[in-house]
Amino acid sequence: MIRLFSPLSLFIFSSLATWGVDTFLPYQSAEQVPKTAKELWGAYDSTKEDLDVKVIKEWEEDDVVIQYLTYKVGTFKGALAIGVYAAQNYLAKCGEPRCIEDLRSHHMIGFDRDETILRAMRSFGWPAERSWFSVRSDDHALCWSMMRPGCGIGFFLRAVGDKEATVRRLLPDLDIAPLTLWLAAHEKLIKTPSVRAIWDHLEARLKPLVDLA
Repeated sequence: MIRLFSPLSLFIFSSLATWGVDTFLPYQSAEQVPKTAKELWGAYDSTKEDLDVKVIKEWEEDDVVIQYLTYKVGTFKGALAIGVYAAQNYLAKCGEPRCIEDLRSHHMIGFDRDETILRAMRSFGWPAERSWFSVRSDDHALCWSMMRPGCGIGFFLRAVGDKEATVRRLLPDLDIAPLTLWLAAHEKLIKTPSVRAIWDHLEARLKPLVDLA
């Protein structure tokens, strides 16, 4: 028996041949609503586009094999540029780092269990560890909330950080890999007027934040 876990992902399709008509009726009864993941994705044609399934971690509990995996649906469209930021009051008190090596002597804000930032730092040749972060949280918004009042130096979206007057972007020449951004919905759901309205709203609000491919 295999139990599958998948993280919530946000997808943007680069093109949709048809959105379906707005008059498409949603599910008319509870019996029509998919009850399992197999039913939900029953109409998906993997020959048209590969899900690109990646097993992140696999372990066994009580004779049950558990897989933590990611999968891709649709075509990549955009990316979120990332920058290094610190509050003006923090820099006035602790000084401004002039190179990436200087960050080690500062108070760093980063994720707790999520290793996204650690992997990025290691790509620069740093043997970064979780303990390097003075303040840790897997909540992106909370990390940003800690940066703005001056708790330390952290990483955040340039689309947000560059517009915030209380912080300053540091090390602008540092080449940080962007975060991929996606928006997805099952083809049976995207045709319903309510889901379509939410989709259009999200796409309109997200487009200004991404570097479109």
